[in-house]
Formats: sequence, structure tokens, C-alpha cells
Amino acid sequence: MNDFTLTDSQLPDGQFAYIVASRTQGFVPNPNNSAGNLCVVDSLARLNAPGQVGQTANGQFSFQVPLDDIPEPPRFNTVVMAGETWNFQLWHRDFGATGSTSNFAEALEVLFERFEWVSPVHRNLAWLIHQDSLQNAGPAALGS
Repeated sequence: MNDFTLTDSQLPDGQFAYIVASRTQGFVPNPNNSAGNLCVVDSLARLNAPGQVGQTANGQFSFQVPLDDIPEPPRFNTVVMAGETWNFQLWHRDFGATGSTSNFAEALEVLFERFEWVSPVHRNLAWLIHQDSLQNAGPAALGS
């Protein structure tokens, strides 16, 4: 099942954006002179292939995460499995006091669980998603 969409708001309009993902949480202040802080680290999957990079519109960005094809190094085609916890964060272009820069929205931790529902007629497998916002320790992050 691949029905998982992330949406972020309170973003600058008309700016490029994409999702980064990792199984590991961390804290990197202002990477590459970004205005924000990176909260997902190690084996960082960048969902920035053609068709995955988008533009913010009306202060929002939405993206359906391909749970069957996360570009996590070194394989670059990882399938999210039941019981795994993944961390997601939005990277986007932004404007700072000195001009164009980049920024990060708050990160999100997601625990993917699978359960079986059995009926006399059929059996379904479905994902349950438990979401907890990660603490973004930086004051410059958007979406808070």
C-alpha cells in the first residue's frame, strides 16, 4: 500500500521544495548556510528525482511519499516495512535578510505499523500511521 502524503504549510509561495527522509534523528544547525536546521541525518534519502521536486503554492507543499521506493543510500530503492520508524523533513528555497537561501520545516517522525483485518469474504492489509512531531530545536524553522 502506498498511500502516504505529507503536507506542510506556512511556507513562502512559489519556491522549490522536496522531502528528505531518514531512519535517524539528529540535529545539524544551518547546513550549507541554510536558514533552518536539519533534523534527519545519516543515510539521508532525498526525494528530489524528476516528478518529486515541487513548488510551494498558497503557502503549502504536498507530496505522496513512495513507500515502496525510498531513495535511501546505498540501495536507493528501499521499501518501508511494518514496524519501521522513519523521519521526514521538508527542504525549501526561502528568502533571508541577505537574499535567497534555503530552509527546513519541522521534522516528523512516523511509525509504520501493519495489521490484518479478516472477514469471511476477504482479507485486507492496511497501514496504520502513528505520527509524532520531532522537536526542532532551531528557532529559524518554518511550520511551527
